Amino acid sequence: MTPCSRQVQVQEKVDSLTEQFLRRAGADVIRLREMNERIRHGDLTALEEVERVAHSIHGAGALFGFPGVSAAGGAIEHLVEEGMANVSAFSATPESAVLRRLFECTEHLAYQVDAAAQTEPSSAGMFQ
Repeated sequence: MTPCSRQVQVQEKVDSLTEQFLRRAGADVIRLREMNERIRHGDLTALEEVERVAHSIHGAGALFGFPGVSAAGGAIEHLVEEGMANVSAFSATPESAVLRRLFECTEHLAYQVDAAAQTEPSSAGMFQ
């Protein structure tokens, strides 16, 4: 195998993993919206799951060279971490400022994932 063909194989694998990440991130946005609705209706057990999903997106977005996706995931992660320290911020009213911010951050993440799917990863990514 020539170095050039090996490089092509590696790039194809990276491209495949990147596409898989973006598909999973899109599915995760749908899950986050569903969990946000559960939180809106008083199911605060969804907070930990939201934090885990956002943490995963935050890290993988950076790894794959999508800083906007990473930052949006990180914003959700930090918002929920702060909210979990003060759960009343989510439970005070169904339309609390923190809950509204969570919905806004989730929509921003959706936008970033859609935009990332239309662009090449940044050179900041581990595979670039």
